[in-house]
Amino acid sequence: MRPALALLGVALALGGCGVLRAARAGPETEAWEAARQRHSRSAQLYDRLETYAIATAVWQAPDVRARRAAQVATWRVMTAEERKALEAAEATEQARWDEALVFLFTTDPRANDLDARKSIWRVALVGTAGERLPAEVRTVPVDAELRALYPAIHEYDVVYRVRFARGQGEGPGPFTLRIAGAQGRMDFAFGAED
Repeated sequence: MRPALALLGVALALGGCGVLRAARAGPETEAWEAARQRHSRSAQLYDRLETYAIATAVWQAPDVRARRAAQVATWRVMTAEERKALEAAEATEQARWDEALVFLFTTDPRANDLDARKSIWRVALVGTAGERLPAEVRTVPVDAELRALYPAIHEYDVVYRVRFARGQGEGPGPFTLRIAGAQGRMDFAFGAED
């Protein structure tokens, strides 16, 4: 009986390796995880029991950018100058773009083409003033740091950076990031606090 319990313990430990967890604990990690969760949304496309697509969108709000920079600076043990440069780069990006990271899985790999010139999907930022189409959609290479920052990235996801040019004002206000195509529509609703 004991060997069976030991094997069960090993199986549970190995199975837990992929569980969403923090790479390191600490105040920066807790603040980063809270900001990331607050600005994350998920959606799925199903037809009865058949899965077409599963996606997560993380809105790159100012606090997401600031907390991510603090987390990365802590992990890399950056100097004060390096940390300021990283924070300044994030502020520059925030001033230029309304942005989301989208983790997309499709059962048909050919349908995972958000960055294609003639994608099967239409991506839009829909708000009270109308809608905006992305200025840029790019695939983001997934490395160990990105996986540690965003543990919701699954093995078969493709990660996209979806950018909308910033207009006048501070941001889009309450809005929906919409990804729509022949298989259906995924709406990621964000409030004014995002």
